Amino acid sequence: GRVWLDYARFAEERDRLRTAQNVYLRALVGDGNNPAAITDEQDQALLWGEFLEMMKKSNSALTMSELKTAVQTEHIAKMAAQAEATETAVNQPEVIASSATLSGSEVPADAPDVPSYEPPEKRARTDAAPPVATTAVPAQIQQTSQQQQQQQQQQQQQEESKTYVITAEAVEDETKALNSLITTMPPEYSAAWLARDGDSPPLPPSPALFTASPPKLADPSGKAILGEKLALALITMLLKKDDDDKCGSVLLDVCRGLWLMTALKEKESAKAIENLEKEMTIELETVESRFEARLASYTGPALSSMQQVNSNERNAFIQSCNQRRQQLLAMIAWDFRHLQCTQQQILSKMKVPGFQGPTVDPSALELQSRICSFLHSAFYLRSRIKEVPHLIMLKSQAERLRTSINEDTTPTIASPLVPVPTLGAPQAPPPLPSTTGGPPPPPQYPPPPHVPPPLPVNLPPPHTIYAQPPITAQGQPFVPGYPPGIPPPPLPSGGQQPPPPPPQYGQQQFYR
Repeated sequence: GRVWLDYARFAEERDRLRTAQNVYLRALVGDGNNPAAITDEQDQALLWGEFLEMMKKSNSALTMSELKTAVQTEHIAKMAAQAEATETAVNQPEVIASSATLSGSEVPADAPDVPSYEPPEKRARTDAAPPVATTAVPAQIQQTSQQQQQQQQQQQQQEESKTYVITAEAVEDETKALNSLITTMPPEYSAAWLARDGDSPPLPPSPALFTASPPKLADPSGKAILGEKLALALITMLLKKDDDDKCGSVLLDVCRGLWLMTALKEKESAKAIENLEKEMTIELETVESRFEARLASYTGPALSSMQQVNSNERNAFIQSCNQRRQQLLAMIAWDFRHLQCTQQQILSKMKVPGFQGPTVDPSALELQSRICSFLHSAFYLRSRIKEVPHLIMLKSQAERLRTSINEDTTPTIASPLVPVPTLGAPQAPPPLPSTTGGPPPPPQYPPPPHVPPPLPVNLPPPHTIYAQPPITAQGQPFVPGYPPGIPPPPLPSGGQQPPPPPPQYGQQQFYR
């Protein structure tokens, strides 16, 4: 009985009241041809009590006698009717047609036409493969191939319609995919930012893709900041391929929306910082008033100690305010990083050159910022001068860029090099051929005029006599700094020092 009770309670706890009721009835009365499962009186009393408590949830005035009477009149009567119907179906004679009737020998005249058939001669085998109809194979194959071709054509038409025709279903699918893509940042993107931050607090990404004011471009084509090829690719995206082409306008509208997202985020951040500053200012005024009231009740030596306590509490409050401000700035920085990740994913979906998913590479961010500056200038200029004049201007810029690129890529024919005569020292005429038949002697060139004459070689070193000034091989006194081949000036009388030697080549001093 305990098992039936636990099963009924399990169903009742999960709001399966019909299952719990059937469990009680099967245990106490039975079901169909099966008698009651519980015959013990104590278990029956416990189950009847639990059954009554469950039924009182829908009818609080129900009593035990009324419950048993209802079970006897409804459930037992239903069981008897089901048993009688089953017995009638079992005892009903089975009508089997004779072979004469099946063969059609004793069929009455007014009987309807019944197709005659012969029973199978032996039992069909289920383990063998079904027989293949040899006559109907070509027709079936041809019909199957035609159906496959029709299905392929329909699939191609559906794909083309999804590609070239914007439907509500396609928009919903793209919206769901984009929402799931931009709701959270990719983990590798967050990890890259954490690696860039290191131990420093997080900062908003710099440079930002869109700025508050439109950039001032010296050249509207953007080749000064993007280069000719990238500028031509962006202008080609903005141009119309036909009258129904709206890709360029959609791209500029999307860029305008991304710019508005940046503006709203900046406004929200400024408002949050302003509210925090006001809140901390009010708290500081409250703390200062409490400090003043505390100091008013102290005098003498206790006043200085209380001032120290107030100073410590003031410093702790200021430190907590700085922590709150730093937490807010960190949260704002991560919000701007999430916004930039979203903008990069959207522009990557639109296949804008330079965008290939989220990235934190400084060089890639710099290039993307320049691309967005060009697009920002484009949609701002289109809003001022309207679409048709803007398209005309873009076409002329595209033509100039194509011409410039073609000129740069055109190979140029190099002119032959002409030797340029060099100026130098005068050269001697070539020597006459030798009459002896040997090789001609090497040419002798005079030295340049600014080169001093060569010094004599193989001169003996100066010899010195003890306690006397040194003299040279020619018997002249040796003066340091004078070349051996130049006689020094005579010594002055009166014990004065001789004049300094003349500067040699390469040691001249020039004065301005």
